[in-house]
Parts: sequence; structure tokens; C-alpha cells
Amino acid sequence: RRGAVPSAYVLRPQFTSLEDFCRQLKSPYRSKIVHSMRKFDSACLSVEQIYGSNIAEHYTAEVHSLYEAMWRRAEYRLEKLPADFFREIARAFGDRASMTLIRESGRVIAFAFGLTEGETYYNLYGGVDESRNDALDLYFNLNYRELDRAMQRGASEIHLGQTSEEFKARLGAEPQPLFFYARARGRVMNLLLRTMK
Repeated sequence: RRGAVPSAYVLRPQFTSLEDFCRQLKSPYRSKIVHSMRKFDSACLSVEQIYGSNIAEHYTAEVHSLYEAMWRRAEYRLEKLPADFFREIARAFGDRASMTLIRESGRVIAFAFGLTEGETYYNLYGGVDESRNDALDLYFNLNYRELDRAMQRGASEIHLGQTSEEFKARLGAEPQPLFFYARARGRVMNLLLRTMK
């Protein structure tokens, strides 16, 4: 039996940077991005991008706590991954693994973790300090930095994940339907599964 889960959003940019991308957007969308980025710039935050095995030493308990907090707030909770998962993936995938860190006064307040395969970038996991999110538009600014980095590295397809549908659609990302399948073992359970809606 097939069931639907929230769609994933995929952006196929024809641009080489976020600046170039913004120039092509309609004025209302562009002004929202500019407004968010001004908040970010006025706060004197630092952005650091790390690749491969170097991620392991930067993926601290502090960074992982941002991931766990975002997982707890999520409407759809899938697997909860341990910190070592991120470190091991970074080591295994080498420079195809990337992590963006945003710091305020030296403290990490947001991060994104992703993988690149050929010209496709997958923005997989992240976290933001919710107490600073509204003042700095952290979630939006983190995604803008990730888009800019992916475009500058030549990504022709950027997977933005599930949820935050309005924000991702506004960027021009297209929904990609996803499904799960369930199969019952045994005749009685199979009959029960068929009656479920």
C-alpha cells in the first residue's frame, strides 16, 4: 500500500551566484531576500565553510545540540541521528561533504550539512539557535549562503529537503512528490492494511 509524505523541493538554478539569482527574481521576492540579508550583515556574523574530514573536528556537541533542537521542533520527525553519524559521513565522503557554520561572537548559532554528487547538491541537515532566529532571519540567511555556495561551485540541481514549502517555492524550487510503501506479512494483516485509508 502506498502513502504520501511531504514533498521534497528541488531548485534547478541557471545562475552562478545568489546575486545573479536575485536579479532575476520578481521585486517582492528580491526585497524579502535583501531585507533578510541586511539583518544578517548588520549583526557582524561570520560564515565558515568546511569540507571533508575537517568537518569531524568542527562538528562539536554545541553544533549537534542545534540539530537536536531543530529535530524536536520539526512537524515530521524522522530518524534522530547521533553526532558521530555526521563525523563519519564527512570522513567517508571527503570533499563531497560540506558544512556551513554561522558564528556570533565566536559561538555557532546556525549550521547546514550537505553532500554534493556531480552537479547535484543535497542540503540534508541543519540547525539554528531559535532565540536568535527572528532577529537575524537565521534560517533564511543560512539557506541563502548555502544556495550561493552551491551555485558558485557549479550545482545545476539543489535539493532543499522537505517542509518550509512557502519559502522554498518562493525561491523557485519545485515540489517532488515522495511516497512510502507498506507491505503486511500474513493474510490477516494484509487484509487489515488494505482497509486502512
